[in-house]
Amino acid sequence: MALTLLILALLLIIAALAFRRAGEIRERDLAWAALAARTPWQAPPFAPAMLDGLPEPARCFLAAAIRPGTLLLPVVELRLAGTLAGSPFGADRRVRGYAMLAPPFGAALRLYPEPNPLAMSGALIADGAGSRARFWLLGLVPLRAAPDAQAAGRLLVETVLWCPAALLPGGGAAWEAVDADTAWVSMKVGGAMHQVEIRVAGDGRLVSVRTAGLVATPTEFRDFDGISLPATVRFEGDATAQTPRLTEARIGHVRFIGPWPGSRRS
Repeated sequence: MALTLLILALLLIIAALAFRRAGEIRERDLAWAALAARTPWQAPPFAPAMLDGLPEPARCFLAAAIRPGTLLLPVVELRLAGTLAGSPFGADRRVRGYAMLAPPFGAALRLYPEPNPLAMSGALIADGAGSRARFWLLGLVPLRAAPDAQAAGRLLVETVLWCPAALLPGGGAAWEAVDADTAWVSMKVGGAMHQVEIRVAGDGRLVSVRTAGLVATPTEFRDFDGISLPATVRFEGDATAQTPRLTEARIGHVRFIGPWPGSRRS
């Protein structure tokens, strides 16, 4: 009798965990789809004249990043590998996963730690509903993780790195020159204005992106469907922070989300 009750109790616990897990998967997938749906129905091709009136560092950066004639699709999906810090998995972990960036509306990140992606998984979401972190052991047991208080600032940093089409005039970004190779870009994210500093080389190549508590250093630039993006980025910030965050990202695949079947891929 006692054994039967124990088995029933275990089954109830497993059922409750499975129900919760299903709800969080649905939340993640709905957030992902909602961000992808932010792509515009019409994407104009890039023309250098669009940069008229911008500060010189911004002009150099955007002219170097976007090839003339490239469709300006501001929503992007990335396939990546990298290093995750501050997670409930313990020490820094190698991970792989996918990211969806839809500035200024939000971002989502699906992560699978290596070398055993079936043992653990996670999701980081920042959108109109706020910032939240979800991690699971064996795909079923929830693990505690604090949401990223800097999610909005990080989204703007990632926009500069991988979504330069969203920073053109008319997209909600405001530019201000600091000196010959440095500029501030501001954008309203999550109901508040956020600002990052970019520094560029003489040829317009991005050197660094900086905001409060976070510095990104991009390297290994590659052409992805007419847009030059860094294939490797190192992130430096508060080493004592307990929120899950990438400290390194290596990009293997980029998909610019279009409102039609078979949208562009790289």
